[in-house]
Amino acid sequence: MKNRLQDLLLDYIREHNPELFQQLLRDDALHVWVLDKIKEVDMVLTQSKPFKAIEAECMERMTSAIRPNRIRYVRDLLEERFSDEYDQLLISGLLNYELVAMTSLCKTLFEQYPPVEEIENPELDQQVVRIISDYLLTQYQAA
Repeated sequence: MKNRLQDLLLDYIREHNPELFQQLLRDDALHVWVLDKIKEVDMVLTQSKPFKAIEAECMERMTSAIRPNRIRYVRDLLEERFSDEYDQLLISGLLNYELVAMTSLCKTLFEQYPPVEEIENPELDQQVVRIISDYLLTQYQAA
């Protein structure tokens, strides 16, 4: 079960938090971080619940500190408002790299207005869209 949770957690951060994943790799701390997260759910693993229920509860607990996901928020806005550019970045293989760059440009903004799951914030959306637009113009404007 612990191996399964490790795999799920790695898949989760690879997809939803590539900036965290990259940072942990750079710091050579990925293995320790995953083991620490697994230790946090040791008590859940001893419960007599169905496998899927235990798995879901463990993932909820292990990922609670890294949600809501800023990079997913930026990705959703990019896909929604700049669909052609999103598709081009996806096809080129640069999507995750560019999302990390765009998200880092929004860091100060996210500190002022942290994204909250399931709560719309049009002001934050508008400011992030402006940052994405400026970024795309400077990075990919036609010569």
